[in-house]
Amino acid sequence: MYTLFYPPRGKAIKNIDLSQMKAYIIDEFENYWFNSTSDVSIQYFLNGKHVSDMIIGTNIKYGIFIHYISITEEKLSLYDSTKLTEVVDGANCELWVSTGLFLPKELAWEVIKEFLETGKASDKIKWILPDDIPEDGNYF
Repeated sequence: MYTLFYPPRGKAIKNIDLSQMKAYIIDEFENYWFNSTSDVSIQYFLNGKHVSDMIIGTNIKYGIFIHYISITEEKLSLYDSTKLTEVVDGANCELWVSTGLFLPKELAWEVIKEFLETGKASDKIKWILPDDIPEDGNYF
């Protein structure tokens, strides 16, 4: 098992250290994410095969949006189902995401940590399918 983290800038990092990733998500949130593009991806490999992806988008006010993709499913993080038609942009890019999909940083960290360890979508949050986004809403 290994992961590849594609940061906002620079080269991919194989098996990023959990403490470093936590620092990016929690401690260094504003400085890390908002000097460049606000989205990154993590690929999870098992037995040499690419099995899942996590795309992470950020917004200074709303937090962190997570898009999970595997061979069999695609899910979007859900925090507030009443705000799926309210759309905001990410930092320094043309990312338009429903505000109801953004998680608080601390909760997002738990989901990201679990993905780095297992390659799976955490059951610590609610997920919705891309088809569940209303016409006025959006994700990536």
